[in-house]
Amino acid sequence: MSEIENAVIGCIAYNGASSISRCVARGVTHDWFTGKNAWIYVHALRLFSRNEHVDLVVLVNLGVDQRHLDNCVDAAHSPSEIDGYLDVLHRQYILRVSKRLADETTDITGNMTDLDVEDRLADIQRKWTSISATNSKSEPMHIVAANMVARWETPRHDEIRLGWPLEQLNRHMAPITDELIFLAAKESVGKTALALQHCLMLARKGIVASFLSLESSLERVAMRLIAQIGRVNTLPMVRRDPLADYQGAKDAAAKMADLPIRVTTGGMDITAIKAWAMNEKAAGSQLLVIDNMRHIRVKGCGSPVEQFRELSVQLKWMRDDVGLPVIVLHHLNDTGDVSWSKDIRRDADILIFLFHDDDASTPYDPITKTPGLDIMDIEISKNRDGQSNVRYKADFDHPTQTWYDYPRKKQHDITEDGL
Repeated sequence: MSEIENAVIGCIAYNGASSISRCVARGVTHDWFTGKNAWIYVHALRLFSRNEHVDLVVLVNLGVDQRHLDNCVDAAHSPSEIDGYLDVLHRQYILRVSKRLADETTDITGNMTDLDVEDRLADIQRKWTSISATNSKSEPMHIVAANMVARWETPRHDEIRLGWPLEQLNRHMAPITDELIFLAAKESVGKTALALQHCLMLARKGIVASFLSLESSLERVAMRLIAQIGRVNTLPMVRRDPLADYQGAKDAAAKMADLPIRVTTGGMDITAIKAWAMNEKAAGSQLLVIDNMRHIRVKGCGSPVEQFRELSVQLKWMRDDVGLPVIVLHHLNDTGDVSWSKDIRRDADILIFLFHDDDASTPYDPITKTPGLDIMDIEISKNRDGQSNVRYKADFDHPTQTWYDYPRKKQHDITEDGL
């Protein structure tokens, strides 16, 4: 461990929120550190992503050696100079990776044959280029194109494909890869339920998805998942109805133990959300969902349009930096368009609208006990790599918080994904 590593950790121990914000802005990961400092940074970042306080006392309570932290604080002569410390830390990180890659290059070239020399050299070149251009990529386009077609033609058996939670979406959309997706609707139309159903569908395939709720508690998210997994109406249970399906709810809760859905709740600004995203990727997540954009905390006094314009581009940059697809839930305005900023339309790779179809829907009849129907229109307004301006109907079952293709299949034909 270098003295500069200790200085950065000292800054975090001295002034956690400000220092970690600077680290996140610079794209610092635990790989920039070695030994126990890497462990400290991972846990400090995790606390920060949960909007929890980070300082010397908190780190000691996590089990970090007090003497080591004292040395780190001493090394940080001026915590306000953390940007300068990060410059040096980055150079040290590049040097460390370069030395490791030099050893790998020696091993590779020593075992090359005339049959694989071109492929081996191309691989070495890509690795060396990636060190000096972390976020930049340059490669002959015919190679990029040929490799892409080969992946399409002969997918690996372990390839992770992120589909959509409804059959008609899968029909019109390509699998999700690295898109920034906005799912927009008015209140109580079911956008949160559709996003959770998406996470649940992936979880049943063993794919980790992360859901960040900026407005709901863990209990409210759990309530929706119980309804979807168990196909049970949780409202009678909230009312303490003795005839409610408590056993179905218990069974659903038990099934969650085997489903890799990671849920985080609490208020955050965009910097904390970036830290959360980095943390979730490190935990193996393949999809990030943010519910919702309106509740991202904003510092400053700019107009709502300016604030949402800035949030939109920050979310796009976060997607680029983290390298995972991001679904952002958002509201519609009174005209039925995406709220606040036209920049969201420009930044989105995919923009999906949900509308309630008042004419096709029917209300619940309290006399006959006939359940109502909530028929929704799903509009693919923007689809950068596929069909746009496609609109079709879906069936949203409010009691179980579950979406179905319309018309709904017979009950015995419905799978656990709701298709």
